[in-house]
Amino acid sequence: MLQKTKSKIILLILLFSFPQLSFIPLSNLSKNFLPPYIAENDCIDAWIIVCGDRSDHELSTQIWLTSQWVYHQVQACGIDEEDIYYIVADYDKGYTAFEDNITSDASLEYAFQTWAPSKVGASGFLGVYMVSHGGSNSMSITPFGSYTAAELDEDLAAFEAASGCDRILVIYEACSAGTFLDEPSDDNRIIITSTAPSLSSYLSPTPPNRAMFADNFFPYLVAGYSVGEAFAHANVDITALGYGTSQEPHIEDSHDAIGHPVNAWGILPNGGDGIDANLLFICGPCQDIFILPPFYLKIPIKQWFPWDQVVVTIPVNVQIEHTTVIDSAHVRVVPSNWEPPIPTDPEAMGGWDQAEDTYRFPLTLDPTGSGNWTGMIELFGPDRGDYRMTFIVEDVDGNRGPIAATQLGINDEGTAPEDTVDPTVTIRNPYEGQIITEPITVVAFGADDNSGLEDIQLLINGDIVETEVMPNYLPYPELTYNLDPAAYGNGDLNITAIATDNEGNTASFSITVTIESNPKIPSYSVWVLMSAVSVGLFVIYLVVKREIK
Repeated sequence: MLQKTKSKIILLILLFSFPQLSFIPLSNLSKNFLPPYIAENDCIDAWIIVCGDRSDHELSTQIWLTSQWVYHQVQACGIDEEDIYYIVADYDKGYTAFEDNITSDASLEYAFQTWAPSKVGASGFLGVYMVSHGGSNSMSITPFGSYTAAELDEDLAAFEAASGCDRILVIYEACSAGTFLDEPSDDNRIIITSTAPSLSSYLSPTPPNRAMFADNFFPYLVAGYSVGEAFAHANVDITALGYGTSQEPHIEDSHDAIGHPVNAWGILPNGGDGIDANLLFICGPCQDIFILPPFYLKIPIKQWFPWDQVVVTIPVNVQIEHTTVIDSAHVRVVPSNWEPPIPTDPEAMGGWDQAEDTYRFPLTLDPTGSGNWTGMIELFGPDRGDYRMTFIVEDVDGNRGPIAATQLGINDEGTAPEDTVDPTVTIRNPYEGQIITEPITVVAFGADDNSGLEDIQLLINGDIVETEVMPNYLPYPELTYNLDPAAYGNGDLNITAIATDNEGNTASFSITVTIESNPKIPSYSVWVLMSAVSVGLFVIYLVVKREIK
């Protein structure tokens, strides 16, 4: 009798112990165990490229040249020809040998609802690039009228239903392209537009004058940058060329139908948009050959020259890093108040300034063997004031490097005036409110358009942990610091970057992140743990019961 009583007591203990474990709130166990966003390498399975036109065929050559160039760019990202469906305007069908159809309502329906589902499975990824003239919620596809944001959304939904895939990247380049940000917005979609709802899109001022957003976006993708990084760099390049107030690219990946540009410091995320894109790499891991374009390694910080009513001559000496053969390098110089030409109407893509040839000055390899690239700028009858200088380089394969920008000043003395303007500084990684559970790299960068930066300091909870002394040339290096959350207790952590220029002016930027160096057990592990405990307790019960007998 005593043995049976002991057995029942043990069984009751086991039965009452198990429910106490099983009723632990799973949300408490799994909350914030993993970083909220993890970098994703995701090769796009297929691309749809759409080239439109309008009835007067304005700039049609540049538009279809852009679409054809994008075709080759996505190939460089590892996409085979049979996985690209390329449709061009009826007017342009004789200019390219590899289009699949003309752009029409029927071909768009086929592309999204039949062709794409045959190429992309449920776990796949679809890319879409569209370029044309455009108006509010419409893309011109003459002679077939227009293609609307609502029709794009319907076609994307049909593709999702047919393929089971909802992972889609859409890039739309046209005037008023931002009006396409809301209706196509949906879970797992990234919508990128070349400009805001009420602004124009332009052709690049640099020959062969492709559409400017694509011209500055795709080279970064091919070079291995994330979608968000390529978007931010394209914004920087567009601004450097003087178009920043006339064309403002937007992105929508938070699925709230409200897109945003980069933030005030030229980076993402902003307004909740850009987090997904920042961590999404669609080219680097998918390419057979990694393509590194040439780039400017050293350009001068702002210099001052004495005014002359006839001509001001400015020598240029820069360094270019390259692994391929350089085809051309030049510097573009415009007054700081220069504005892009006004498009012929609100729905027309903007062209380039007819005086553009006078703004460009070639650079050639220094014959002395220094390895530098040199040139001479001659400004005839210049005004006093600041001038924007942008350096552009391209290799023989058409790979264009990042645009490097600086300034020059012209005044009576030819010397820099007193600098009373603060520099700028920001923290690119991590972002405000991020939860950190594992080591990360903190990245800060700064700029100063006048006397130049002296250094950037990084402080954590008020203590200086890193200092980056700046060189006397551009581009300035980023400050990086490896942050190990295990070195700090759980809770909020203040990260501050302070930039100081060469005249002693300072600026600071701070964020607060949350450290969880001892993350809680993820929810899936709880079930494994409960199962293991249950089996273990039952085994113990059987053993004890046998011993009692």
